[in-house]
Amino acid sequence: MKEKIGVLKDIDKLGRIVIPKEYRERLRLDTRVELVLTTDGVLIRNPEYSLIKIITSGDDIDIPADKRKKKEG
Repeated sequence: MKEKIGVLKDIDKLGRIVIPKEYRERLRLDTRVELVLTTDGVLIRNPEYSLIKIITSGDDIDIPADKRKKKEG
């Protein structure tokens, strides 16, 4: 997702925010999310879809963890 989509949300007294349905569907968010503190803010992502970085001849390739080939044996 390269385009930036922003929306202002209120935080309730219990510290909750509502993630819009469109965002949840687009990012395949279900009942559990991963929160990652970054230098730019907080990243919310699907914990089932984590990326690994592979470095090959100077090019970085991100591959979803669920698409990696598992070693057999």
